[in-house]
Amino acid sequence: MKLGIIGFGGRISHIVREILKKRPDAEVVGYVDPRHIPDEEIAYLRRRPEVCASAEDLIERLRPDGLLIG
Repeated sequence: MKLGIIGFGGRISHIVREILKKRPDAEVVGYVDPRHIPDEEIAYLRRRPEVCASAEDLIERLRPDGLLIG
């Protein structure tokens, strides 16, 4: 399951961690956020997600199965 994130803050990070516990097949493929997310903040992810310029870019280019909005 491919997930996209719009607004990658602390609350969404917690939700993503819980999703990954219950759905090991889930993967965050990209995010939109005005700040750069340091590697240490997302080290729990299997791979670094792509940074997208806008929600439209995320949806059209990466085609996530679901979106999380923070």
